[in-house]
Amino acid sequence: MNELIIENKGITTDHYFIPPFELREGELVIIYLEGGTHFDDLKEQLVTIFAGKANHENVKVIKPLTFAAPIEESALKRIFNPMSVGGYLKRNANLKNSVSRIFEVDNFTKKDKVKKLDTSERKRLSLCAVFSKNKICVF
Repeated sequence: MNELIIENKGITTDHYFIPPFELREGELVIIYLEGGTHFDDLKEQLVTIFAGKANHENVKVIKPLTFAAPIEESALKRIFNPMSVGGYLKRNANLKNSVSRIFEVDNFTKKDKVKKLDTSERKRLSLCAVFSKNKICVF
């Protein structure tokens, strides 16, 4: 049996309800969040709970998840010295793991600039970096 990572007995607030679930190693849980005025706050609250940075009375975090954050760089850096895919991986990934496999899936190269990637490519790059260090993540 796979090891338990998170036990959620249900999260209820004025704006949303996350039903009970258990997350075990090797499993995937999808929580669909509708857009709207509460989306960003809700996402941030859930990430801090599941990453073990905030406690919730109905959630037991046995192994905290790592958040695959969106790739960001300052406007000045993006204009004058934009980050390359290879530079991002060098700073954010464990290069000893198989991060080069992302180049088998996507059409960009290490020399491509991150600012030129579309949203889904940027998310896959971020996930690749997180998964190279840790197999337990939230995105």
